[in-house]
Amino acid sequence: MRDKTGRLLSPRTNLAGSKSTVWLHLESDSGIPHLHAVVSRLDENGNINNDRNIHLRAQRAAERVARKRGWQTAANIHDINRQSVSRDCLDVLGRMGKWSLDDYFTRLEAKGYDVKVRKDEKGIIRGYILKKGNAKFKASELGKGRNLMASKLEETWNKLHPAQDRQTKADSRESDIRPDYAAYRPDTRRVDIVHDDETHTRFISEQVMRVFDDEFDFREVENWAVLINEACYHFAVAMSFMSFLNTPVYVSGGGGASNNDLPKKRDDIEEEIARARRCAAAARSKIGIVRRKGIRR
Repeated sequence: MRDKTGRLLSPRTNLAGSKSTVWLHLESDSGIPHLHAVVSRLDENGNINNDRNIHLRAQRAAERVARKRGWQTAANIHDINRQSVSRDCLDVLGRMGKWSLDDYFTRLEAKGYDVKVRKDEKGIIRGYILKKGNAKFKASELGKGRNLMASKLEETWNKLHPAQDRQTKADSRESDIRPDYAAYRPDTRRVDIVHDDETHTRFISEQVMRVFDDEFDFREVENWAVLINEACYHFAVAMSFMSFLNTPVYVSGGGGASNNDLPKKRDDIEEEIARARRCAAAARSKIGIVRRKGIRR
């Protein structure tokens, strides 16, 4: 506080001795209540209230009151929201079949975020901000170790995908799912695999499909169709990659004649089933299982 001549009397603001009005207000988007206060710069003795760094002092005072009463502070709420936004970003990266910065931003916009990018003079994206409602989040404050910054996004995407899957995409970048399994054979099931808004029709052996049916039983799992689709995608990509490396891919044709295409060794069948189980595990890890309510094994 300062006197009429400007001489500093006290570093404290004399709110108790100043005319003021305070009212409760609800934030229009979230409905969160907060207080507004208007205080006269002159106290009742005619002295000038000290308004140096008034916004910071008001924030600290509000935080002290919030801690005392067990309320959430604005900083707490921002941090909670920041964690939620970070999870959305990682979820988007985890669901992307191949790396694409444009696809990353498009998927975030589909989740309701307003994406603002910052480019350098060469048009290269150097940063971005995500906005939802009145909340804004810089990429540098999202994730862990700034792993969601524009310069680190591709590295983070790589860490979210298995090494084999990355190698598959690197060797067949023009098309994730090669034409293998495109033709019908006996003891196979037609599967329409949806990936990146495209549908690929493949014929996968019944023994593999039975693995997926057992892993994601439609009677118990709410999102069984999505999980089976994802598992079939992983299987088709993995097996196509093996075929691309000239590794024999066996699909049962039935019968016992010498000209059928059954694997000559039991190990081949067991390996195909083991690979199917790994693909089912990958789908479960990526998407998660939603159990039907009231149903238990």
